[in-house]
Amino acid sequence: MKSNKTLSNILFILPLILLVVACIIVAIFGFNTSIDYKTYYQFDVRFNTTLSDNNIASYKAEFKSLAEKNNVTIYSLESINENINAGLEVKVLKGTNVSDAAMQTRLTGFENDIKAITGINDDAHITIEKEVTVLPHTWVNSFVKGLLTILVGTIVVFLYVWIRFEIKLATAYVLAQAMGQSMIFSLVALLRLPVTLNFMAPYLSTFVVLSLLFAVIFTRVRTFNTSDKQNNLTLVNNAMNDIRVVSIILVCVLALVVLVAAVAYTSNSFAVIMQVLLGIATAVYSIEFVLIPTWIAQYNRGKDSRLLNKQKQTSEPSPKDKDRLVV
Repeated sequence: MKSNKTLSNILFILPLILLVVACIIVAIFGFNTSIDYKTYYQFDVRFNTTLSDNNIASYKAEFKSLAEKNNVTIYSLESINENINAGLEVKVLKGTNVSDAAMQTRLTGFENDIKAITGINDDAHITIEKEVTVLPHTWVNSFVKGLLTILVGTIVVFLYVWIRFEIKLATAYVLAQAMGQSMIFSLVALLRLPVTLNFMAPYLSTFVVLSLLFAVIFTRVRTFNTSDKQNNLTLVNNAMNDIRVVSIILVCVLALVVLVAAVAYTSNSFAVIMQVLLGIATAVYSIEFVLIPTWIAQYNRGKDSRLLNKQKQTSEPSPKDKDRLVV
């Protein structure tokens, strides 16, 4: 029994432990930001002929070799178009502590070497188009909007639950949201997951899924809360048993939809979708190991005035019934 309580306490504070470690990692190494938050150079290489899959693979390998020769870091090589319009979209990262002029010299040498490639496809006539410099995006606007959405949503739910039900349930919800958000932050940092333009997606998914599960579970808890003989743990267990199958099916269907969608999109989208899945898992964790234990430890049915008043009104006869009894 003591070991179970110790494990529960560890699982409860685990988000805080991860947060401390994650803050240290971020302070030292920063986040694993995607190319969206870096300066990079992009150009299209056109071959003006039809290429086979083997040709494309050979050109990619040759590009990587030439990039190394010119001290250039390739971020991605993506095939564009087909048939005679076939080409490769090249994204090159700016070197650390390299001036714009020095970087441009490297790029010029890299591009000239690409144009001189022979022996892979004799019909190819290599040209380079659309060389552009892409500056880093800023994350402030997305962060502020996402944070405000979560904060306002949490406050609205807190006030509604407090006014409609009771303060301890509302407090447990806020604590679970805080733990869930800190945990998804920590996991993104510790697992070195790429931070893309949609970096708020896992935080928003944690907020939404946690709120939905909270509503479903504690609606049933209030339904079962009819007797002084039931302790808080029994109430939660009864509610969970009543909705377990439906909740598992809903979560699995949502996860399956996200996974299927991940197959159809690009690598960046795939990374975001996988983080959304992590957000769903984090929401379930926060419900199970933070919200429910907090409510069980704090809730006192005898002090739940709203519930007692509602049950008293339900048990009292209506005025019409009183008149009938008098007659």
